[in-house]
Amino acid sequence: MKNLVEQTILVSGKSRLEASDFEQQSRNLSSGNTPVSGSFAGMTLEELEKQSIVQALENYKGNLSHVAVALGVSRAALYRWLEKNGIQTDK
Repeated sequence: MKNLVEQTILVSGKSRLEASDFEQQSRNLSSGNTPVSGSFAGMTLEELEKQSIVQALENYKGNLSHVAVALGVSRAALYRWLEKNGIQTDK
């Protein structure tokens, strides 16, 4: 369930989710139609990680607390990811 919620948040790009968003993502996950087979094809794990962080930052307008929750990590872990990926924020 947690993975479904996290995937739906990251893939949808919406600030407000509806039941249909979760239903669509559930169908995608069960049928194997994950983002890796679409827009993320050919990306390395590091590139996927960076893209997920950047997308979450955009979705939550730079609010690091919300980004950390959406990505399922602590704020400390998020800060490490930001540093590792060379992502600058307006802290």
